[in-house]
Amino acid sequence: MIYYYQHLKSVNSFLLLILVFCSLLLFPGCSEQRINDPFVARVGDSFLYSSDMYRDIDSSSLTSAQKQEYIRNWINKEILYKLAVDAGITEQEDFLRLNAESQKELAGALYLRSVIKKGFMAPDEKKLRAFYEESKHRFALEDDLFFISYAVFGDEESAVSFRNLIDEIGWEKALAKVKLQPGFKAGGINSREYRFSFFSGGILRVAESLVPGETSFVLHNETGYFAVMRLEKKLPAGEIPGFEDIRERIEENYHSVRVKELTEELLQKSYKEFKVETR
Repeated sequence: MIYYYQHLKSVNSFLLLILVFCSLLLFPGCSEQRINDPFVARVGDSFLYSSDMYRDIDSSSLTSAQKQEYIRNWINKEILYKLAVDAGITEQEDFLRLNAESQKELAGALYLRSVIKKGFMAPDEKKLRAFYEESKHRFALEDDLFFISYAVFGDEESAVSFRNLIDEIGWEKALAKVKLQPGFKAGGINSREYRFSFFSGGILRVAESLVPGETSFVLHNETGYFAVMRLEKKLPAGEIPGFEDIRERIEENYHSVRVKELTEELLQKSYKEFKVETR
């Protein structure tokens, strides 16, 4: 029903991009068969093994379609690599230059990640709250923020039954009771939703019409699902939310700032160590 607003962790994203890019240039598939480790795909003398695939992706939530997509991408990469080798690309000056640069970036990224892992300590409650108080301007809302509890069902009867149950036993108990029923699809309590992240303009208009603590009627969206939602509270754009309202965002900002500080400390120290000069 609802898309969730997410904040990227810039350093982790940057490292991931470097690692993925460099792996395409540096690491063709394994060319030796392994004992007691079945391969899931093969291109000539290159093999993709189960252990390698599950090292790269989370197997706990892996669907069959995602597995097939991963395997297909691996096969395509191997084919293109072999075609490039046959065409002499790996002996060309441009490839050798890019390969050398990629090795530097990959080695540097892995080293930086190890430094950050050793040097970063998760803040305790006192330190995190102090960071929030000192940096409140960072957290001013750029968009209206809605705190919403919701439940989504595959059929109208289940949604209507849930809506009636709310009046009898309250939202939390009603949600806990219907979660195991076949018609239930998804639900959450006090979910944070920004104006732009609502699934549709119709859902947004309903949210805006509610007052805190009010529950909507049964909603039918264009995907065929039926939903019920309750507005817990709303904060307008420009306001600075309370600490508990955006704890996760504060933690992410703290992490980002601390990683930047660690990186700067490392580079400043290294400038002197390696006698860097520019002309």
